[in-house]
Amino acid sequence: ETDFIVTIKDFNTQNQLVVNCYGKDIEIDALMLIKDDVESILNDLSNTYDRILAIHDWVAENIYYDFDALSHLDDHSICLTKPLDVITTRRSVCQGYTDLSIALMRSIGIPAIGIICFSLGMDSTGGWERKENLEGESNHIFTAAFCDSRWVLMDVTWDSGNEYRNGDFIKSKVPVSRKYFDMTIRFLSNTHRLVSIQN
Repeated sequence: ETDFIVTIKDFNTQNQLVVNCYGKDIEIDALMLIKDDVESILNDLSNTYDRILAIHDWVAENIYYDFDALSHLDDHSICLTKPLDVITTRRSVCQGYTDLSIALMRSIGIPAIGIICFSLGMDSTGGWERKENLEGESNHIFTAAFCDSRWVLMDVTWDSGNEYRNGDFIKSKVPVSRKYFDMTIRFLSNTHRLVSIQN
């Protein structure tokens, strides 16, 4: 196992983060049960960067953001975030999108981590000029994968337009976005403030 120094710095806090990218808390062993599914996602791609993009696109295309679970984030029988639950039910919140992406990447040997952050959006108002946003607790998580000696940052949740509301799956009418795939730190820092690493 190798520790990787995350050399990215949050523009708002200047934090530098350290993490072990091969942590075992993302159910990698259990996810090996769907190895055939992972191989079908990859479609014989051999380039690591292309594999990361294929996993990003597949998760964004096939998982639905679970708005019904938002008021039950602490109830794990309602808010499903474990990778096998997410891939089975096809719905989750940002934690599930991230953990599934990480598990799929780690299952094929790509180091991947979750980056816990505070993001501007649904449960915040204004921008970084507001003290509440600069000091607020984390409210979001996104994925980073290690490739070609650098971290590829992606917010799969924000690139997925699918919704699960009132028990209905609502497919996005637009193709999967890649706006938040391979983000620069400057772009990321417009909407995300890094807090810590999930390993």
